[in-house]
Amino acid sequence: MNPHGHVLLTEGGLTKAGVCVWVSVSFLEYGVLRRIWQYQLLTLVRRVLPVSLENNRLVDRLFREHKDGFYVYAKRRVSKHRYIVGYVGRYLRHPAIAVSLCF
Repeated sequence: MNPHGHVLLTEGGLTKAGVCVWVSVSFLEYGVLRRIWQYQLLTLVRRVLPVSLENNRLVDRLFREHKDGFYVYAKRRVSKHRYIVGYVGRYLRHPAIAVSLCF
């Protein structure tokens, strides 16, 4: 079993200011992404699992054993729009089993 997630990110985003302005971002720090992914996932796991010494030890151990964060495999800049549409479409047509087991 290989639990994992798929994420598509834009190379930029909209500002929070009153007027929406697109701000391009051409660099993504993967080390930071790894730590953010680990923190967000383990924080959610801790919140939804029953409170117990065993569960707390598990989450704490995962933080200790993965000091650089969880693994992130990322492709930079997919330029073919057809590929992205096919990728998203594949998962919309046949969702992963984990989606049906989500909270």
